[in-house]
Amino acid sequence: MPSSPTTDFDKLIEKIRVKLPIQNPLHSYVHNNILLMFEGKDFHDALAEAAKLYRARAYWPMAKYLERFHEGKIIEQDIFDGIEHYLGNYNNFKFLDKLGLTAKEFMYRLMFSDLAFHDDETQPVIDDKRLWDACMEKVQGQQLTLKRSPIKWRAKEYWENYHNETVASSTQPHIIRITSSYLDQGQSFWQNPFVTKDFWSFFCADTMAIAPFGSGWQKILAEKVSVYQNKSSQEVIETELEKMSIPRAEWESYLLEMLFDLKGWAGMVSKLEVEPWQATVKAPNIKLVDYIAGILLIESSLDSFHSREQSIDLSLIYGRTEPIELHPYALALALYQITT
Repeated sequence: MPSSPTTDFDKLIEKIRVKLPIQNPLHSYVHNNILLMFEGKDFHDALAEAAKLYRARAYWPMAKYLERFHEGKIIEQDIFDGIEHYLGNYNNFKFLDKLGLTAKEFMYRLMFSDLAFHDDETQPVIDDKRLWDACMEKVQGQQLTLKRSPIKWRAKEYWENYHNETVASSTQPHIIRITSSYLDQGQSFWQNPFVTKDFWSFFCADTMAIAPFGSGWQKILAEKVSVYQNKSSQEVIETELEKMSIPRAEWESYLLEMLFDLKGWAGMVSKLEVEPWQATVKAPNIKLVDYIAGILLIESSLDSFHSREQSIDLSLIYGRTEPIELHPYALALALYQITT
């Protein structure tokens, strides 16, 4: 018997929940294993997924490993063992015949080339001028577009890179204000009038109350809320994601990335829903799905605002790829590094 759309949606929310940080209210905060949700995965796969979620570096920069090699803490046999392991999974290098190198030789040279440690401020040293000229001649007029450019579904990075917008100064203070107001444990001077109601009702009321005094994206948010306020949070989330033409297979990663902008708050919301006794006084009636609906509307409102202001079609932003192109200099440098 096929599962219902509601059942599938509930499963989506639970998959998101288990990847959020385990964030208790601060009065009972203790350190926890932030990789707990990845324990069933291969070690390196777990690190890769966690690094993407937490926007963190899972390994040292390559230069650190080179330092340890020169100190003798990493020996040459360690490197050959690592190459052997790597080549067990990736060994289809068709271009090596043209270079006259074995896969092991190629990997070893690449690991110790300047390419592995290059940054924009440090230019590699060209010792062999004749070889360099030959490499430049070989790739003259050519360029390579890498095919593995990731598809980017969120517009946030686009606004930050090209339109000087930062959610840290625009939408995040609003999210923190409204969430902390609803989760107040008696510290606020006035009691929350929605303390017995759900977060979605509070979110809608707050949005409509401040709309006349709000900024451009907040007015758009009020427009959206006026349409959705009698809908369920599930309907809000599904409708918005479908409007953005985000494939269902990408919904989990999209929503997780969005929640991880303020992962501590998202984790606390989830914790108070499943373990309400963690609250100091009494946990408000907050559910992760309501929180996601509110945050998603805020994000889509900011997107709509910039789309109107900049006359940009959002269909060109959602699902965009930003291909990495290597021009003759970079190609010549790569060829030079692996042939010296």
